[in-house]
Amino acid sequence: MKDISITVGSVESGDLMVVISNSTNNKLEIDVKSKFLKQYKDEIYSIVNDVCKSKNVNNLKIEINDQGAIPAVIRARVIAALEKWGS
Repeated sequence: MKDISITVGSVESGDLMVVISNSTNNKLEIDVKSKFLKQYKDEIYSIVNDVCKSKNVNNLKIEINDQGAIPAVIRARVIAALEKWGS
């Protein structure tokens, strides 16, 4: 188990920051902060869950600070973070 976190992306407009760390309860934990959460909450969670499922990730904490990223950017950032983590 790694005692570190991985950060990918930025908090600039149209981007998002993804921080991955160990889950404290050995489950997939997804926490999304976004000013667009009311509009896109389900889509953001769906994208993150789909990427995690495709990478067989089920026990990490994934924190997302969205600044209005489009779905392709969300997917790319989560994939990059998971690959940087080593998943």
